[in-house]
Amino acid sequence: FTIFVCREYAWLLRWDRAGLVVSEPFNFLQQPFLLHNFFYRFACMSDVQRGEDSTVVLASAEDATRMRSFDSFKTDYEREAFKATLVDPVRGSWWPVYKILMPEDDVISPADLKRGEKSRRDDQDSSRKRIREFLVSKPHFMSSSVVGRGTLCHIAYDASEKRVVFLKQYWRLDAPTHHPEGEVYLRLHSKKVHHIATPVAAGDVRPGGGEPQCTRTQEFLPGSPAKLIQYRLIVEEVAAPLKKYTDSEELVGVLYQALRAHGQAWKRASVLHRDISANNILIYSYRDDHGRLVVKGLLIDWGLCKYKEELGQPPSQGSRSGTWQFISAVLLAYPGDFGHEVWHDIESFIHVLHWMCFRFHKTNLSTRIPALYARVSKLYDTCDIDANGESTGGMEKMAILESGTVPFKLIGGSANGGLSGACGLSPLLQQLAKLCAEHYRWLEPRLPGSSDAANERKKVKLTPNPFLDESSSSSEEGNLSEDSFTSAQARARPSLENHRRILAAFRKNMHGTWIDDPKVEDHFVKIENFLQQQEQEWRLASKRSSDGSTDSGRPKKRVRSGTCPSSISNTPQLGSIVEGAEN
Repeated sequence: FTIFVCREYAWLLRWDRAGLVVSEPFNFLQQPFLLHNFFYRFACMSDVQRGEDSTVVLASAEDATRMRSFDSFKTDYEREAFKATLVDPVRGSWWPVYKILMPEDDVISPADLKRGEKSRRDDQDSSRKRIREFLVSKPHFMSSSVVGRGTLCHIAYDASEKRVVFLKQYWRLDAPTHHPEGEVYLRLHSKKVHHIATPVAAGDVRPGGGEPQCTRTQEFLPGSPAKLIQYRLIVEEVAAPLKKYTDSEELVGVLYQALRAHGQAWKRASVLHRDISANNILIYSYRDDHGRLVVKGLLIDWGLCKYKEELGQPPSQGSRSGTWQFISAVLLAYPGDFGHEVWHDIESFIHVLHWMCFRFHKTNLSTRIPALYARVSKLYDTCDIDANGESTGGMEKMAILESGTVPFKLIGGSANGGLSGACGLSPLLQQLAKLCAEHYRWLEPRLPGSSDAANERKKVKLTPNPFLDESSSSSEEGNLSEDSFTSAQARARPSLENHRRILAAFRKNMHGTWIDDPKVEDHFVKIENFLQQQEQEWRLASKRSSDGSTDSGRPKKRVRSGTCPSSISNTPQLGSIVEGAEN
């Protein structure tokens, strides 16, 4: 609650993750009983009624010591990420340690994963009353938004199993077509979908063991939107973000395995992800039974998925889901005209690959930071508002995809050719561009006002690849003949309609001699530095102008184009749009 006072008037404000409720203003000098009544009622409320989460408590000194002394890590990344949450690097002191309590009912067993649902426990079962404890310190990630899902992530210590796990907490939409993420993982694991996280526990947050903690602001909003419920998911894997890949072969391998997970989820479990982004593909490292380091890709964050039978239903909020930078060009350009289909997610994987190349590989734009910024912003961040008030974009993306070109030119590495039949980023990018051109040529007659829109858009490793395994069946994923990508004119066919051809393109480039395209320093850091420098110059120019001086070499004002939130960042935390509502 907040009380806002201006002169003799006051407003009462109530906050939750669904929004803000503001009372009518009242004169508290003439009507003091209103304020007295509010304070009296507030004083009579319990901590839980005031919004406190009683499932989170301060850990004891003994528990804190136990967590801080843990040292049995699977990988260096797991150790570094965990240790970074314990100590304040500025003051050199420990961050506080808290204990998160989850009921035994929320725990997911291996048998539950095989069965696809949690085992039912009798009301008299004593295990239902047991509590699992997870110790956490500084958040690994925390959303900065005061409304929406409010994602909070911790690298937690599982006190029962004496291991490190990943804990994610957020406010889920309580709608029939929005499924709790733990239930989705149960469904995927029961259908033997690979390259996904392994859930340890999942469930709604129930302070005091009662009703789930949920929002109330929606009760005062038009249209009766669904409420939000606080939810926790704990998974076994502590994985590194995609940007931590070591070389181009690992990047392609991890993307390939995430694509396989996406394809298996759709084919075996009838689940469509609908939020493919650079942040939702992770790199998981572990030691196998022989002590060898294994690296594999994981496709995570299934909170916005839908089941096949639900795709034809009206959206619960807005018209699209996903992370703006990676949403299919068609969904951005024509909101509401197309339902979210499999190929839209497949296209998003290609945008992720382009994004990583822009960011970490040497291209024709790498040394020209203003040009790089302009290119990336125009491709991924441009956002306009149409006559219906809908956010639109993606026209630059669409032009690139239709033309069958790559939005940059790699320098060195696989772009230089060399060995006949050698593999690398450059040939893969060309093959994916050809698939996109074929698909968009097939799609063009189906676009709204297709003729007008078209006219407007015109103004070295020899060892077996470790990311391929025996289960990577070419019969299941498709195959490519030598001349599949060599025709000068792209045919009109739905090449991205399913996973077969894109998986075949990846497989073709992962068999054979790999020519590495070296990973270089983060170009987006340079963009941030460039923007900061420009901001300083604009401020200086503005000050000189106000003093009556001029400097023809400096811009007099900043030219802004319409861009969507979550633009380029050194450590981008790209927000997901929940069918129109930003995260």
